[in-house]
Amino acid sequence: MTGEAKRASGRGCAIALMITSALCFSIMQLSSSLCASIPAMEQIFFRNVVSILMYVMVWKKGLPLLGTRAQQPKLICWSLCGCLNVLFLFIAAKGGDQGSLMIIGRTSGFLVVILAGLLLRERVAPAQYLAVMLALSGGALTASPSGTLWDSPFILLMALLSSLFSALAAICLGFLKNQVHALTVAMHFSVVSLLLSAPFLVVDFAAPTGIQWAALVGIGISGGLGQLTQMWAFERAPVNEINIYGYSGILFSMALGCLFLKEQITLAAAAGGLLVIAAGVLSYKIAEKERPSAVTARRNQVD
Repeated sequence: MTGEAKRASGRGCAIALMITSALCFSIMQLSSSLCASIPAMEQIFFRNVVSILMYVMVWKKGLPLLGTRAQQPKLICWSLCGCLNVLFLFIAAKGGDQGSLMIIGRTSGFLVVILAGLLLRERVAPAQYLAVMLALSGGALTASPSGTLWDSPFILLMALLSSLFSALAAICLGFLKNQVHALTVAMHFSVVSLLLSAPFLVVDFAAPTGIQWAALVGIGISGGLGQLTQMWAFERAPVNEINIYGYSGILFSMALGCLFLKEQITLAAAAGGLLVIAAGVLSYKIAEKERPSAVTARRNQVD
């Protein structure tokens, strides 16, 4: 197999993994809604018990379990932001419809563009701001009076906070890039989330029923698989090439909400979802257009 064929095969595998990751995270969100009476911290606890077991099964010998001491400040920031992202998502899932929550959640990718420019000093192409405006418009439309979250301001606030901390977690990952192995990053998040959520079980524990047990296990399996498949996808292809396929989660969440929760898709929510997906496509095209010039610049530096 030629080098070009190997790259094409790797990219195809990465796309499949990214779509699988989007489906897994949609299933995790649905599973959280199916056991809505279980406290959010209890859901987080069981999610990470299952996830840690999964990470142990694929662990690579010689990897530091939780990273080095010097890496802890960045890893702790990542884990705390990630834990808050999941916490607010699980709270929102108690009352928000699946499609709208995923639409709001996917706007985090565009908040990252703004935050990366401010915090990481990364260059942001002017056209990227158009993609950001499209995405934020889609989120606003979903939360408008014609959408499904307008009558639930608390749920909307939780969804927005989840999106914000998802973006902050992504920025933390930017600081960790090429410094810490992906499995160590994932394990650190799960251990910290487990330790933070465990004390809440003492004061606020709800005994799950049979169906709720199944939903809690579903949260752990789908959340863990979503994290692993996303990491494996990023190992096989550049993030800006495959991140667009993560927007399939909007379609998955809408379909799962209709199928399992009998949720109705409003015209505003559908239009908002299309705007966010369009913003993702535009962002991908911008990155694709700029990639050749970046490669040329690197070659000139070498020369």
